[in-house]
Amino acid sequence: MEVHDLPRWMRHRADIEYNTHSSVVLALKTEADTTFLVTRVQNLAIGGNFAQAKRYADKPPAMQCSQCWEFGHTQTRCKKTERCRICGKDDHSEANHICTEYLILITEPWWGNIGNDIQGPVSETAAGWTPILPISSIKKEQRPRTMAYTQRRADFTVTLRADIANDLDIQVLEIVQAPHPPTILVNIYNDDKKQGQKSAAKRLQKLTLPTATPVVISGDWNLHHPLW
Repeated sequence: MEVHDLPRWMRHRADIEYNTHSSVVLALKTEADTTFLVTRVQNLAIGGNFAQAKRYADKPPAMQCSQCWEFGHTQTRCKKTERCRICGKDDHSEANHICTEYLILITEPWWGNIGNDIQGPVSETAAGWTPILPISSIKKEQRPRTMAYTQRRADFTVTLRADIANDLDIQVLEIVQAPHPPTILVNIYNDDKKQGQKSAAKRLQKLTLPTATPVVISGDWNLHHPLW
């Protein structure tokens, strides 16, 4: 048997960092090899461990309408009212959209390959949004779990405070808009279940946040009552 391409994880590496096992996709060159593997071999030895082989087919890309922006049909078959792609409202189109928001904080953003192995988040530059990542350089095996999108505005600036936090799960931003004083925004993704004593909530307590500047802390804390 000969593989057609390099094996790949079915999930992002950052999602399985603390897992003891996960699924791998192998693309074989011929249908005969695939049939032989899943029907005759069944158990494949990988790295000293046996893995069960099952047939897998990549899912087709999602079909999304460019008029109502719902999934499952195209614009030519759409019978619904046109919606704005940016805000989702049906009283105006994207061309007539006037955005009243200038900053969006995100937790667990989509992160993957764009084009020729370029990793990154969903880009909305065409709609006027600029992504801000929590750290300046992200390695291939890493995945940010916080980020922000900002719109350009003459009297409104957003600066990444990497001097306070250089963390994939904690993003610190400084907002400046005259005549108001600067404000610090902290966006956090906390994962106590997997990270325990090294979770973002624990790391947040060790940050040196400004004491003379307003600080707003937001995010997904994943904190649940024990009965849940």
